[in-house]
Amino acid sequence: MLIDTNQIIQLTDLRTRLSEIIDAVYQGKSFIITEKGRIKAKIIPADLTEKKRKRELFKEITELRKKNDSYFKKSKGKVWNSVEVIRKMRDDRTKHFLKLAGIPFKK
Repeated sequence: MLIDTNQIIQLTDLRTRLSEIIDAVYQGKSFIITEKGRIKAKIIPADLTEKKRKRELFKEITELRKKNDSYFKKSKGKVWNSVEVIRKMRDDRTKHFLKLAGIPFKK
């Protein structure tokens, strides 16, 4: 990633140009703050972090849906109550562990 040298600001310049820099950040620009040649901070628009957080949350929801999809596909067109869903999940778990142990599942 290339950094525009106009994006690098000395800490002392930040103190004198704060309102100008905040306006630029509000318009979507990012700035790197340095002190004595070392990077100290980065100022980015707030909506960028919100968008990233929303993307991560959406990704987690999608993964959970994929995990639970098998239960929804099996129950298509059928209305289940919570007791039936939990019983089905427990039976599936029991089948899995019995299969690992080499024992047939009997219901």
